[in-house]
Amino acid sequence: MSDKEKNKPAPASAEATPDTETPEKPAPKAKTEAKPEPASAPQPVEPNAPRPARTGIFGRRSGESGESKADLFTLAEATGTNSIILAALKSAYGWTERTRLTRAEFMEKRDAWLKRPAKEA
Repeated sequence: MSDKEKNKPAPASAEATPDTETPEKPAPKAKTEAKPEPASAPQPVEPNAPRPARTGIFGRRSGESGESKADLFTLAEATGTNSIILAALKSAYGWTERTRLTRAEFMEKRDAWLKRPAKEA
């Protein structure tokens, strides 16, 4: 046998024979394992945009009756509330542009405020 034939690797079928079995080594881990992708950056939010509604532990915000909340301007427009009355309600109850109420809450507060006697300052 020549030197070239001695160094030549044996064919794959000749390596494992039924008489002599070689113990199998565990395959090396593939480097293509799925790594969790980094969370995408949150989208920028406008400064005065209302925050998204988030649920609580039990799937619902506490005190929420199922009716969706809306901002004051939308509620005032939907209920036909005058802008002067809306300004007075905001001042009386400390509401801001970010205040969100249900229609029932808004109507309850508006009616209660309108029924009070007027005071002179």
